[in-house]
Amino acid sequence: MKKNHSAQYHFFLMMLMLFFISLSTFSQDRNKLEKERERLKKEIEFTEKLLSETSENKQLSLSQLETLKQQIQLREKMMNNINKELNVISDQLDETTAIITALENDLQELKTEYSGMLYNLYKNRSSINQLIFIFNAGSFNDAFNRLKYLQQFSQFRKRQAELIEETKQSLQRKKGEQQERRTEKQKLLDAEQAERAKLNKEIQEKDRLVSSLQQQERKLREDIESKKRAAENLNKKIEEIIKKEIEKAKKEAELLAIKKAKEAEKTGVKVETKTNVLNLTPEAAKLSADFSGNQGKLPWPVDKGHITQGFGKAKHPVLKYVEVNNNGIDIRTTENSQVRSLFQGTVVTVMYNPGFQRAVMIRHGEYFTVYSNLKDVFVRSGDEVNTKQPIGLVHTDEKDGESKVHLEIWKGTQLLNPALWLFPNNP
Repeated sequence: MKKNHSAQYHFFLMMLMLFFISLSTFSQDRNKLEKERERLKKEIEFTEKLLSETSENKQLSLSQLETLKQQIQLREKMMNNINKELNVISDQLDETTAIITALENDLQELKTEYSGMLYNLYKNRSSINQLIFIFNAGSFNDAFNRLKYLQQFSQFRKRQAELIEETKQSLQRKKGEQQERRTEKQKLLDAEQAERAKLNKEIQEKDRLVSSLQQQERKLREDIESKKRAAENLNKKIEEIIKKEIEKAKKEAELLAIKKAKEAEKTGVKVETKTNVLNLTPEAAKLSADFSGNQGKLPWPVDKGHITQGFGKAKHPVLKYVEVNNNGIDIRTTENSQVRSLFQGTVVTVMYNPGFQRAVMIRHGEYFTVYSNLKDVFVRSGDEVNTKQPIGLVHTDEKDGESKVHLEIWKGTQLLNPALWLFPNNP
């Protein structure tokens, strides 16, 4: 009896332990998915806000199309997230069902064993029978073992009753949890159905918008040429400014080299004169290293936004066989959003370009960041700025209601892809 009871008790404990381990894993997966779903929900709400801003304007724009595409991508991610969460709940339900079945079987075995105990107790219920059982022993050791057996039998019976009650309570809890998960699953299924309906509506709207924009081919081509000229003009200005910075640094380097050479003549110590002119001082070299070390971790230039046009060459979203080029990235945001510095540095210049409005260039050692399409600027040349410090307000186009900032990152005269330098998700 003791061996059977002990094995059963340990099996019960093992089943509960395995359940709680799996429950902990499921909870971690659920929490992670719920956090991701909440993040996607906020992003969708943000793009809906952007769409409402541009939809108030009667003029169709590529900005509306790009924002709508972003909305569709977020909606698809949301549905994928819900499906993953549904799979986790289904696994939880399967696990709970298996535990409930095991607990029900275990409860039945415990009841059967307990019934046998009660029957044996009834047969040997009187103290005289127990005494006879003890005194009929062939030796003192045998009598002691029989007495010990009766004591253990009483303890086993009590523990058996406790196990039955514990198993009943566990069974009730698991059935309650199972019902909760079924309710959660149904809510998620309803949410998925609602998301799918919204997605289908957005896809139809996207197709309608593309069709409408295709009818404006002439205007779109004119816009492309206009933006191309503005980009080339901005690019020319930036390159000129960077070259001036390099020339300025070269002159400083020459003066520093002459100074070091004179000091070397006095001391007789050989001086290394080769250096990166943009990292002339130790402070500039450290700033460059710090900037470089934060690749992929830099904050976004706006508090909330999404990329509507990426870096480099890409197919036009509407016109076939037309390719567009971008020296940086365009980030759509809300009206009157503050534009912030990606990193600490020094303002090199504030300039104006008709196609990109006001622009601010900031130097970070050998790196430069350029923020354009600003309507107001809070800084001026020579100002020291910190990471996330506001430097201006985003410009809103009166024609299409679009608010966006154009961001470029340069290493010397080499263009870099800003998307690779920013934190993956705009918080």
